[in-house]
Amino acid sequence: MIRKLLGPGLVVLVAAASLCAAQEQARKSAGTVPADLAWVEGNGIRCGVDRATGRLAGVETRFGQRSRVWLKQPVRLILRNEANNLSVPVQTSELKPAVGALSLAGHLEQLGLTFSQTWKSSSSGVTWDLQFNGAGQRAGHELTIELPILSSDSQIFTPSNRGVMDVAANPDFTNVPYGTDGWGWETGHVYYVLPLVSVFDAKADQALTIALPADVNIPHFQVLWTGSRILRLALGHRGMGGGKPTSLRLLFYTHAADYRSVLKAYSDDFPPYFKPALPRGRDEGAFYYHHIQDHPSFEEMARQRVRFLWSSFWFTHVGEYLPEATEWKPYSFANWWRLGEMMSDDKIRAFIRTMNEHGIGVFAFFNVDEYGGAGSYDGVDLHGDSPLIDKLRAEKYGDSLVKDVAGRDVPSWEGCKVVNPDHRYSYYRHLQEQVARHLHRLPEIAGFIIDRMDWASTFDYGHDDGLTMFGAIPAENMAAPIGEAVRMVCRLSHEQGKRVYLNHAYRIEVLKDLDGYCYENEYLPALGFLSSYRPASAWCYRKPYHRDLLQFEAQLKRRLQYALFPHMIAHDFPICQEEPDARAADLLEIYAPLFSTLLGKQQVLLPHCVAASGANDVNLFINGAGDYVVPVTSRTRFQSRGARETETISVTLRVPDGAGLAWAHVYSADGPPYREAVNRKSEEVTVKVSRHGTASMIVVGRGAEPTLDEEDAARLGGVRARLFPKSATPLPAAEQSPSPSDLKNLSLRIEGTQVGEWGTLTVRVDGKTAGQFSSAGGTFRLNTIIGAHPPRPLTVAIVAPDDGVWFAPQSVELFTRRGDGKTIHMAAWTPSISATVGATTRELRLPLRWCKPGSVERPASRGEKASIAREF
Repeated sequence: MIRKLLGPGLVVLVAAASLCAAQEQARKSAGTVPADLAWVEGNGIRCGVDRATGRLAGVETRFGQRSRVWLKQPVRLILRNEANNLSVPVQTSELKPAVGALSLAGHLEQLGLTFSQTWKSSSSGVTWDLQFNGAGQRAGHELTIELPILSSDSQIFTPSNRGVMDVAANPDFTNVPYGTDGWGWETGHVYYVLPLVSVFDAKADQALTIALPADVNIPHFQVLWTGSRILRLALGHRGMGGGKPTSLRLLFYTHAADYRSVLKAYSDDFPPYFKPALPRGRDEGAFYYHHIQDHPSFEEMARQRVRFLWSSFWFTHVGEYLPEATEWKPYSFANWWRLGEMMSDDKIRAFIRTMNEHGIGVFAFFNVDEYGGAGSYDGVDLHGDSPLIDKLRAEKYGDSLVKDVAGRDVPSWEGCKVVNPDHRYSYYRHLQEQVARHLHRLPEIAGFIIDRMDWASTFDYGHDDGLTMFGAIPAENMAAPIGEAVRMVCRLSHEQGKRVYLNHAYRIEVLKDLDGYCYENEYLPALGFLSSYRPASAWCYRKPYHRDLLQFEAQLKRRLQYALFPHMIAHDFPICQEEPDARAADLLEIYAPLFSTLLGKQQVLLPHCVAASGANDVNLFINGAGDYVVPVTSRTRFQSRGARETETISVTLRVPDGAGLAWAHVYSADGPPYREAVNRKSEEVTVKVSRHGTASMIVVGRGAEPTLDEEDAARLGGVRARLFPKSATPLPAAEQSPSPSDLKNLSLRIEGTQVGEWGTLTVRVDGKTAGQFSSAGGTFRLNTIIGAHPPRPLTVAIVAPDDGVWFAPQSVELFTRRGDGKTIHMAAWTPSISATVGATTRELRLPLRWCKPGSVERPASRGEKASIAREF
């Protein structure tokens, strides 16, 4: 064995014989045996660079006693000039060992660039720094990194609306670029909120994560893969040449194959982007958004446990959120509500004091990237398209106006124009004055909620950030100046003890120093990936809540899983942008005690820290009282579909302080709260939940047991009975299985609703694939699937391709054609029958029961009366 030490964590392997036998065997099984590599090692991961070509040719991870070899072949780098579309492979040949690092250099003569790369070990993993330089014409370039690390057994965690994705179900996939504005219909409401990707080997429980730092300018980052084999990272719009160096850093981590471990590794490296700047306080949880000249009744707000108001519309117009005058015409004077009432400091402060007396904080509306629109200008009401507004805006903030690629102003809400809040331009100083004015004149506010962070996902072609280029055209990535303005608002607010939340961010760069989130779009699961340590609330926007409550109930369940508090929906009061609906309001009242268990929460980011039996989603948090909170939500039972059945499930916590846990309370959407026993064994804590129905919150704590919060239980029982008066009829079981002669020409019918992201689901019958569907169900012929007469009812599995897809089954029916030509039911599953899951909740297993032909009760649909299944 010959090794040469170059510094801490760095070893150049001169001979492959230095590998231990286990690692050598792992390499052979992976089909590659790299030789003569220079290695950099840090925190369980090591990367080997081919000394002859400079290409990354080895990535190995160690977790516990296990090791994993990831690369099947060397990594390939391709650099493309976006101006002339010339592409060349990137290789280096000059090896420069240094203390604690490994440097390589080379030339890209066709592109007129030099290239260098440096590998370093770090406390969290390995860093890979790349730099490009050249004296020729500067232009945008795209670097593509091709990593042959996938297989059909791989899973990929994408911080997007899809979450963990199975490569077997998605052999070729292109994600939207990082930071895509997920609000717009043109993007299909898809998003990618963190600049990273993680490949999971679930069997070995190991993962490899590759990320960009949170504190750098990221013009473009996109993840795609092909052929269940090649993972591609595309990094475009990076100006190179012109005598200016262009740098790029990638971070490599290893950890367990759990998305929580991905978030833990990344957030540990960039805590100001994930953790609140101020200690947690009262003003988080359920909320509403409205003007201050009226409000829902305090009694109804108390029933939904509303904790804060995002107050708006006292501004004169967008950009002038608190004018110099102490009395003025607000936006609401002549717009929308046309209230015709003046606004003043005294009126605002009196309103805030009244709200505070009822335990409700008031946040001021703010915005850092728009100016103008309809409203009052020096007391004169103007429409947003007024030329007077254009003239005023150009005179005051002309240097800040954002331009599109054609050099035009960028329009926004009601005639506003988008502005660039970079500190180099005049609008930044205006924002500073606005923040200071609020803090001085309205000391009672809880803080600010900053609107329209979605503009951080765009580019300003009227300015130049020194990096971003589209071909030959320079631009400014709006994430950088908007992030700078947000940090300024946070700094000034935190000095006065005021919190700052924001709305509509789809990227990490703008999230530094924040205290929480208040979003118009409840995009899950991705918003949950940003808010592990911060409070988060959101409108009830993505899913309909009028008439049929299924989609809304499913979304409330998913909100519990990510601790995303709801916007209030009133019975009768027309809240801005949230129409009243008595039935939806009742459902929010039922769920209010469940959400309250999550106040002050932080997500537990330990791998595999919680599990629940049955077909249930589960997560783990620590709330503000220091208790563990476990949301358990059924994937098959919904009160809006008549579910009344409960089951006993087992919830297991794997936490380091489990030995001290002594009591458990269960808060249920299906009945009054109750106590359960805590069982401790080795490093696990188990709670048997005896009456789990559609949604349960298990609170597990140490020390003296607190009083069970059951004050409102009787009233909520009445609300529940009024809202969901009918229950499903139990499935009648046959005394014996049908005779073999009855089981000919078998078919399977599945009916249900997609309540998450839309996707294609695979149907398996007793482990064999029967087909796929991508709508509300399908019918499948089974003769060639099951073969002979089954000795027991079949088990049907419905498999989703990723975490974003959620199919809520309503019924599964096995039917056959008799000799007389009639088609009858033979076996069925309904939500009254307990279901299970496979290795993940993406595989839903539904056990069928034999039933008397023609006697199956089909569950009610859309609140309609259930009916006896008929022959068909």
